[in-house]
Amino acid sequence: MNRIGLAVLLATGMVASVGCSSKKYVRQETTPLINKTNELDDMTAKNSKDVKDVDARAQSGIQQAQSQAAAVDQKAQAAGQQATEAQTMA
Repeated sequence: MNRIGLAVLLATGMVASVGCSSKKYVRQETTPLINKTNELDDMTAKNSKDVKDVDARAQSGIQQAQSQAAAVDQKAQAAGQQATEAQTMA
């Protein structure tokens, strides 16, 4: 009986010494993780916005270059027609 009592006493002591996590401990451990996650979320949102801004500027530049190329092409065709007319008249 003494051995069983001693075993129960040791088991109870081990359980009591380990204990449970308190709300304060969990809060202290998770708060830095939550803050870092929020910071990373903010950075991701900013990066996404920056990428969209750069994409919009790039698309605008591409459209401008295409319209200028079309204008140059029209002028080149007109110059070619004038050259053909000049050769015909000569």
